[in-house]
Parts: sequence; C-alpha cells; structure tokens
Amino acid sequence: MRRLALLFLILVVTLPSCLSQQVPQIDHPQSCSYAQKRQYEAFEQTAGVNGFDPSGGHIGIYRARARVAGYPRDWVPYLEEKQTFCAILNRFSWFHTTWTHEQDWNNVITPDDPVDAYFKELLNDAEAQGTDTSQMADCANGQPKGSCLEVEVTPPDNFTENLFFGKGKGHWKFTHTEYDGITGLINQNLCFYGPWVNDVVHGSRPEIHPTELVWWRDREGAHPIDRWFMIGLSDDSTRFATTANYVLPDQVPQNWKPWASRPRDIAFRVVFALEPTVNRIFALQNYDTTNLNETDPVGQPETTLKVSQASVTVRKPTSLAKNFRISFSPPNQTCIDDQNTIHGYFDVALQLAGSDPDRSGTIMLQMVKEPTQFLQIKKTETPALVEPNYVPNSLHSEVLNGKRMLMGEFVIATTKPQEKLRTFSVEPGASHPCKNGRGTCVSLPLLGATGPSILSFDGAAVRSEPQMALSYLAQRLPSSYAKENAPESLKAFGMSELPSGTSILRQSEQSLRVQLAYVPLKDGHAAVEEESGPTDDLNRALHGPDDNRIALFGSGLPFSIEKQTLKVRDETDQSDVTGGSAHLYPISDSWQLDITFPESRGGHLMRADFSGTIFDRFGDQLNVEEHTWNEALRIEKGDKSDEQLLAQIAVLSGIDPEKLNVALQQAPAPGFPGTNYETARALSFRTRVRQLLAESDTLVFQEFTQLRNMADLFKPPQ
Repeated sequence: MRRLALLFLILVVTLPSCLSQQVPQIDHPQSCSYAQKRQYEAFEQTAGVNGFDPSGGHIGIYRARARVAGYPRDWVPYLEEKQTFCAILNRFSWFHTTWTHEQDWNNVITPDDPVDAYFKELLNDAEAQGTDTSQMADCANGQPKGSCLEVEVTPPDNFTENLFFGKGKGHWKFTHTEYDGITGLINQNLCFYGPWVNDVVHGSRPEIHPTELVWWRDREGAHPIDRWFMIGLSDDSTRFATTANYVLPDQVPQNWKPWASRPRDIAFRVVFALEPTVNRIFALQNYDTTNLNETDPVGQPETTLKVSQASVTVRKPTSLAKNFRISFSPPNQTCIDDQNTIHGYFDVALQLAGSDPDRSGTIMLQMVKEPTQFLQIKKTETPALVEPNYVPNSLHSEVLNGKRMLMGEFVIATTKPQEKLRTFSVEPGASHPCKNGRGTCVSLPLLGATGPSILSFDGAAVRSEPQMALSYLAQRLPSSYAKENAPESLKAFGMSELPSGTSILRQSEQSLRVQLAYVPLKDGHAAVEEESGPTDDLNRALHGPDDNRIALFGSGLPFSIEKQTLKVRDETDQSDVTGGSAHLYPISDSWQLDITFPESRGGHLMRADFSGTIFDRFGDQLNVEEHTWNEALRIEKGDKSDEQLLAQIAVLSGIDPEKLNVALQQAPAPGFPGTNYETARALSFRTRVRQLLAESDTLVFQEFTQLRNMADLFKPPQ
C-alpha cells in the first residue's frame, strides 16, 4: 500500500513536468496553397518578422482627441487596423519641446523602391485626403517634403537612451532643441508598427503614432545575416491610453480598445523555411527590460515544433522564461512547397506595463538563428544636462521701451558633484532669491520685446527670443442648408446625373468658431500638440477672470484684427466673383468668423477664401486662413446597411463597387503583413466613408473631393 501511495505521489509530482515538455508534431505537412505562398513571401518585405498587437490591433474609425489649451487636437485613423511600414531610416531625432516633460522619438523614414512600394502607395493615398506637404517632416539628403514620413512615440523615461537610440548633446529645455538624436542605424531598413493616422492639427499629415514596435535585420556590409533586433514599448504620453482620449459612439464594438491601452500585448511573428531533415534553433536575448508581465505560467526555457523529420526550437532568455510565450503555426498554416521546403512561423508573445499610468514597460530583444552568434553591444552614455526650471504661476509682464514683454521665473538647478553637467552661468546681478524661498531664480523673457542675454551654457550665450507662439483652431458651426436643383451643380461636382439617394444642398452663410491659444515652439514652429507650464498659465489667464488677463495683457481686448480679406471663386465657371462678406470678431472667450457668399448664379459652386492677421499685446502676430464652399452633398441613409452605403458612395466617387468589394476580401490575415496596396486603398476608402457617415449625412465639398482623389488612385492608369 505504501508503495502504491509513493508511486501515486511520484506521478502527481512528475506529471505537470512531463506534460509541459510535450513537443507538438506535424507528421505530414500539407502542400502550400497559392495564398499561403503569398503570405510567407510577404515577410521578405518585413525582414522576416512581423510585429503585431494580438489583442488591440483593430483601432476602428474613432478619432483620438487631446485637448491642448482648451481646444481639441485629433488623430484620425486612415486604416482600421494598425500597420507595419518598413523603410530606410532617413533621420532620427530625440526631441524635447521647451519646458515640457515629454520627450519624443521622431524617426523619419523614406520608402525604398521596390521593397517598400506598399508603404509608398499608402503615403500617396493619405496625401490624397488633403495632406499639406509643407507640414510634413523635413527629409534628409535634400529630399523634398512629402517623400518621407515621421513615425513618433514618447518612450518611458528609462528608455529615452538605450543600446541603439539616444539623446544628442544639444538638448536643454530653455532654448530651441535641435535634431540631434544619436543612432547608428541611419540608412538601414527598419520596420515600425502602430496606428496609421492623420494628425489633423499638423496640416493633416500622415504618421504612425504612437510607434509600438520597431525591428530590423542586422547586416554585415550590404548582406543581411541571421541576427535581428526587436523593440517593444508603451507610449508614455498617455494621450491614447484610455477611452477618455477618444470620440466614441454610445455603443463601441467589443473588439475595440484604446490604441495604447495598458497592459500592452505585443507579439513578433518570425517565419522559418527549412528542409525536411533540418533542426533549426533560434535564440533570444533581452536588454533594457522593465515591467514585463508573465505570459507563460510553466516557464519552459525552450519550445520546439517537429515537422516531419525536421524541428524548430526557440530558446528564451533564461531569467525570463515565464515572461515569454512561444507558439507555433498550426497544422493548417504549416506547409511544404513544391521545392520540398517547409514553411511556418512562431510567435513571441509578451505583455508590457500595467494599468497604472506610472507603470510603463519596455523591452529590447536580440534574436539569432544558430550558428550566428549574439552581438555584444555597449550602451553609449550621454552627459546629463543642467536646465533652468519654470516656476508655476510666475508669469508677469513688463513694459520695456514702450513695448510689452512677458516674463517668467526660472529656478537655477543645483548641480551634484558626481554629475557630468554642462558649464552653466548667470550674468552678475541677474539672479535673485525665488519668491517661494526655494533656491535662486532668474527672470527670463518669453514673449514680446527681448532683453540682453543673462544665461550661458558652455560659454555660449542663450538666445533671448520668444519661446511660445499664438495659434488657433477653427471649428465649423452648424448652419442651415437648402436643396439645390440647378443642373450646373452637377457639373461642379463632376457628375452628369445625380445618383438616387443623393441631393445637393446650398448654403449662403457659414460661421466658424476660432479659438486662440498659446503653444510652445518646436524647432522654431508653433507646436500645437504640446503644452508647457508657461503656456498653461498664459492660457488660463487669457480665458479666465478679467483681473488675471489684465495683469498680463493690460486693459482692453488682448488682440486686434487687421487686413481682413475675402476672395470668392466660381468653381463651375472657373472665374473670380465679386461680392460676399467676411467678418472675424471676438465673442465670449474666443472669436467667430462669419462668411456670406454672393448670390448664387443658377446653382454654381463657389469657394470663399478668408485671410486676416491677429496681433496680441506682445507684438506677436497670427495669420488666420480659412476656406469654405457654398454647396454640399447629402446622403440619404435611411435603413441602408454599411455595405449598401459604401457601394452608393463608391459610385458617387467613381469606383466600381464590385471591384472595391473584391479588393476588400483580400485583406491580410491577423499577424501577417499587408503587401497588396490595392486592398489597402480599398480599406482606406471604406474607413474614410465610415468616418464621414458616422459623423454626418452631409459631405462638404472638401470631403467629397477627398473621396474623389482616393477614387482616382484606386483606378488603374489609362
């Protein structure tokens, strides 16, 4: 009896271990179908790896929204699934906007024909929706704007410097920062994964934001070798992490969640190709790892798949075996081609960060296919920088030589003996005890007239110039329309007849709300997406109680408007039109722009262009430029399905609905990279139609033009 009990105990103890070491096996792999061959060939464009989000890759049509200085800043999806783009790294910038905590990685990438044709075509498709190329990233090597793309993320503080990306030496909060990020990966082909979105405030420029995953294949000279590097990180801006960051309907689909919700589920899919008797080993090594959650309770140090007489083994980092979950392609996706080569994949699944906003997560992996060896990497340290820090609520204004100047108080940071800090000095008599009694302060000009330089770093004087700028956002206000039946309207919209379920509307008057606010400068330009201590304080005074505003701006209105002009053009006859009016004036704590069109000539489509210049009390000026049309299209939704509405808009835009539907059916399976840009364009068109019809049943002419531009790209060349 005791022997039986002992035997039972041994079985109980060893059974979990035995089960955990069972090796999956596929004795007779199926023949590769044409679709499977295409799926695996697609990995040639992504360095043999594809990163993806296994639980939140679907971002839907919903716009992300951050409120900067009180008004909305939107990121609108171009596609409803997160995307992988692989391209040449043109430039890397570590960027820190004046006085802000946020530190960004701005990777500028350029498509490398023909490998990155998918990315290039999607970039063209985004530009068809109204991108202002002058607002796009500056490309290196003399390439024109619009030929490269910026992919951006705010990495956690501990990850701003790592084995491959670091800060330059020219960064300090008070002066304009420079593009001096450090990386040895310039001119290499890198892959980036994240939401493919329209940054509306930045001239509707396209970008991947935030970048969640980065990976690349190592090279020796011009030849790729069997060594890869992979990075996963949580975005630390917190702009995309919760439902409060989005404009959502009452009912949200169950498969949707915030783009950068925490914890972050990430995965890297790695393809393999092997002969029927080969045993292949992949090994993983980790660096710069923080807040990596457990995903494999068993924690086996390696996982193996047997296919026929061959095998693939993946070895995890020993100390993190429970944090890596390895899974292989199932039998219906593991196949053998007509050259007797077995194709399949394995997924490396990880989970970063926690629900707490302060619990960010990062990981960097090196992967080799043996016999290739791990590369020994040494981290480059950047000296710390001393900076003056803004004192909250310290803004005040002074009048110098008849000109008003905005000032702020800054604490002079105290250096520690062990820190490698830049030489920092203040001109004699320029410093004084801080009003709160905490250290030594200097009073520095922020806007308006500038005084002499009183700060220097490494012997160089700090430039005394404005550190913020006036900016605005215009929002169209609801207004009434009247049906237009004149045949000239069809001509203006490029149609010979009006499809059923569609009508043309006329609007003789339009109004826009113009909200003014101050924003920091970024590389000399207004950074509408950023906030800082001084701009927050100034905007609160601008839109708050009269006493606070008068203390900084003086009595009376803080702004004046000059040089208001209106130009109206008849788009039907392609001629300028006289008449009409425009008036920009203050209302409540913002401004309003009213535009009246001349009397319509038999349903002619007209475009009105307004321009005006606003001045503040500090001498800063802002050019306001807006345009609008007097006609729009109404789509009668009724009880039509999404598919019926999409087909209706396709016909209206000039796309064959059947061809559109065929392209939509060829969307890539989850976890596989997309390479068919005709399918991507079809998906992009559907996304835009869904967004527009979710917000209104009326398409203003600019929106209709976007759809027509997308349709022109979708059509084959004549």
